[in-house]
Amino acid sequence: MVQSGQVDVIGRDVDGIPFPVCTMGPGHAFGIPALMAPSHVDLIARDDEVVVSAIAKDDFLRLTGKAGMEVFENARSVEHAVYLRSQGSHMGWKSDRGTGKTRYFASLTPEQKLQVLAATGLEDASQFQGTLKEGKVRFFANLPEEIKREALERWQSQTLRKASR
Repeated sequence: MVQSGQVDVIGRDVDGIPFPVCTMGPGHAFGIPALMAPSHVDLIARDDEVVVSAIAKDDFLRLTGKAGMEVFENARSVEHAVYLRSQGSHMGWKSDRGTGKTRYFASLTPEQKLQVLAATGLEDASQFQGTLKEGKVRFFANLPEEIKREALERWQSQTLRKASR
């Protein structure tokens, strides 16, 4: 949820072309966390300083109960909610260059990066230890687009299966 400042919400069409969705200010929520799936949007700070609060959905519901979820849903901008619903429940990865696979990979924790690299099935990917600045993102960025797509989908599928147990 945006606490202060403003952010521009930028969506991507089926070809990965960006377009403006809306601008959000204090009190607006920008989605239900889906950390194991590609983001449908980019948030770009419009002001010099933007303060954003994040809380895990389970923690949020534990603290606020059902009423809190209603507040959360009502805080989302109408434009953003419509855009997210139009995307369906899963936006699959494309094998095309420039569609966000490496950017998403770079946003993962070191442990998650190791899991994605293991999902490539490549022997060279096992050289990494999970430490900072060891070249995991550069390695991933230089993989063929199809291998990146398959690895991310395989990793997400494995992660979702573990989470549902």
